[in-house]
Amino acid sequence: MVTAFFLLLVPLALAGQTAEVGHSDLSRGLVFAPASLSSANEPTAIVLNPAGLRYVGNFGLAYFHERSVNRDQVNDGVYLADSFFNALGVGMSVEWVRSHRLPHYRKTALALSLGNPFLALGATYNFFSSRESPDLNGLGSLDLGLIYRPLPVISLGLLVRNVGQPTTQTVVLQREYGIAASVRPFGDKVSVGVDYLFHLDQNQNLTAPIGPGGRLAYALSADILPGIALGAGFSHALRSPNDLFLQASLTLNFEHIGLTYAASGAPQGVGHLIGFRFSSDRYASLPLPRARAEIVNLAQTLKHSGGVASMVLGLNSDDPYLRLLQHLNNLADVSDCKLVILKIEVSPELQLGKAEELRQAIIRLRTHGKRVVALLLSAGDSEYFLASAADKIYATPESTLLINGLAAHLTFLRTLMDNLGIHWDVARVGAYKNFPDLLTRESVSPEQEQSVTAYLDTQVQHYETAVTQSRGISLKVFRKALEQGLLIPQDAKAFGLIDDVLPASDIGQDLDLSDSGPGEESTERDSFWGRRKKIAIIPIIGNISGGSSRQDPLGLSQIAGAETVVQSLISATEDSSVSAIVLRIDSPGGDGLASSLIYRAVQHAAHRKPVIASMGDLAASGGYYAAIGADEIWASPTTLTGSIGVFLIKPALQGLLSKIGVHQRTLKQSPMADILGTTESWTPDEQNAAQRWVNAFYDAFIAEVARSRHMSKEQVNTVAQGRIWSGTDAQQRHLVDHLGTLQNAIEAAKYRAGILPGEPASVVLMTPSTGLLGLFSREEAQIQLPPALRILGQAVGLSQDSWWEPGLKAVIPFQVTVQ
Repeated sequence: MVTAFFLLLVPLALAGQTAEVGHSDLSRGLVFAPASLSSANEPTAIVLNPAGLRYVGNFGLAYFHERSVNRDQVNDGVYLADSFFNALGVGMSVEWVRSHRLPHYRKTALALSLGNPFLALGATYNFFSSRESPDLNGLGSLDLGLIYRPLPVISLGLLVRNVGQPTTQTVVLQREYGIAASVRPFGDKVSVGVDYLFHLDQNQNLTAPIGPGGRLAYALSADILPGIALGAGFSHALRSPNDLFLQASLTLNFEHIGLTYAASGAPQGVGHLIGFRFSSDRYASLPLPRARAEIVNLAQTLKHSGGVASMVLGLNSDDPYLRLLQHLNNLADVSDCKLVILKIEVSPELQLGKAEELRQAIIRLRTHGKRVVALLLSAGDSEYFLASAADKIYATPESTLLINGLAAHLTFLRTLMDNLGIHWDVARVGAYKNFPDLLTRESVSPEQEQSVTAYLDTQVQHYETAVTQSRGISLKVFRKALEQGLLIPQDAKAFGLIDDVLPASDIGQDLDLSDSGPGEESTERDSFWGRRKKIAIIPIIGNISGGSSRQDPLGLSQIAGAETVVQSLISATEDSSVSAIVLRIDSPGGDGLASSLIYRAVQHAAHRKPVIASMGDLAASGGYYAAIGADEIWASPTTLTGSIGVFLIKPALQGLLSKIGVHQRTLKQSPMADILGTTESWTPDEQNAAQRWVNAFYDAFIAEVARSRHMSKEQVNTVAQGRIWSGTDAQQRHLVDHLGTLQNAIEAAKYRAGILPGEPASVVLMTPSTGLLGLFSREEAQIQLPPALRILGQAVGLSQDSWWEPGLKAVIPFQVTVQ
């Protein structure tokens, strides 16, 4: 097909004559493969239309060698370009022109472009030098360009070359104008462009250097197969039909390297152009007979990155879990990745909800023809649940396998509080709103035990069903394996939980990993015209509180600041390129006012754009409150959700203060002036006032749930009162709409936004910057506690920093860690 294309075009090229082939304009340089002024997006945009540098992407380098037989001319050019901040493009080029008709000269160009996906402006300044013609030394010219892309199918371009019409004693660089339009009638694989080029004399009449009456040029480019692009060009002078120029080109692309050959011609002879391209971005590539393995280190990937430098500069690093999930989803479409190896160690950040989403990503990899192998170095039930979706599971003889079933740990501090002399005043609604029990009880209440047991039952059922189906073992055998407590790797193999026990070196040989390694993180080249539609992911991760999102000072948990979340929602709502919003909620709740503010902001955003809520490990109490403002709620089967209820708690420290010799007296001018004071316990009147306040907030809470979920207040109250539910149970009670992963929520957002299947769309994480670049936003210092102390601090509830702040709390009733 390619050969026939050139055999057809070259005889046509030999039939014409062109001003391009025989031009004497020093400012023109090389004649490239067919391209329009309005579609420039390669490093050659420096000389073609500098506005196109905005669309080059990351660093790119191109080299071209041109030979024109009829004018005995040999030209070479090198072009470098890069873009920054998704708005600025810069470039530099050097062209060497050697001809018998013109003095040999060198043209050096520096270019700059600024713009957005719709509109870009650019400028190129050219410096000329020549040993054969000293008059050229010091000559300079300025080119200005514009590209406007109002729609994905239309691109318009303008160019003014040699703006100042520079002149020396022997050389005049005449000002040239270009007007261009390109269309993509069949998507981004085919582009058709029409350019009109002309000069004006001193009387503003069209002049002849590029053809009588100006010149029309047509360009066609088509990606006929992955890695193969064809181009065709044709131009003619308007008042001279015999003044023709024809071109054909073939480009072979690999991921980071491209090769181009172009032929052009006229009756006097033909011209040839060969080119080489290197880019840090990945192009659609010719299929190569190779396969690589991708190694994913689960525990390392889930750790937060960034450190001091990113904190000081205010650079937001992506959430590591969301980054891992997106990476696994992207691997499904990487053609040369045939094997994915999951290196798994115990990760405290991974509970069953996240494990379920990662598990679905592994299943998606397998449906796309990838082989997935899990290597267990250490694993608890969450890690094994994830690994069970792989094709094969290996362990080493030294692997630690804590695969022993699920448990929830409940902690009670009443005795400690009594010993310290601290009394806690509590006002709450709902028998299941048991968060204060941590401080006021010595043992579990019947309601708390009931709700936790029901939640665990659902978790266990989902866990056992998924594992036994994936591994092809019976439920009886799996439960027998769990009863071992600490599984010896050989016993795990005997039970069918893993496939083999091998030293790490033998596993590598068995999988032929000689050329394996982490895949490159280079960006895929984006040739889309205009601005892609965006799906904005707004995280609500950690305890909900006022102010900005941050880590708590002890590093025990993340804090979802209402100010940060609300500002992100406003930004996404006002951004015209954002078509829909996905709330990613992984929060136990927290401050009642902050939760309410977030809910109102979600509700406001949902009136403007589709908003979908996606729940991770937990979205309870205030976290659930934030979710109900969305159009749809998605949860994992194992998500801990619900806990609809509120409470007010405050300490009475008089006993402790007396023990340490501190005495305090409070003078009040009003009976309720010290209702939130931390010294004395509530009086009966203060207790009643606090309870009325809590009752009013609870009534408003369930009213909003009823309105949003299309239920009656009585129906909501039945499933509320602080009780927790699994995602499966919550769906059955109409508290959530669908069971699925974050990816399912993104697809639902695209559907509601009218984004068609296959239509390009970007998924972006929207969070305001912090640190010095955030203009004095407050970042609290964080102490990195040892892991054992972190676990202890979380168990006794120190991660709930909102305890000590006055006001209503909408938080999960207790610390639940399922292991």
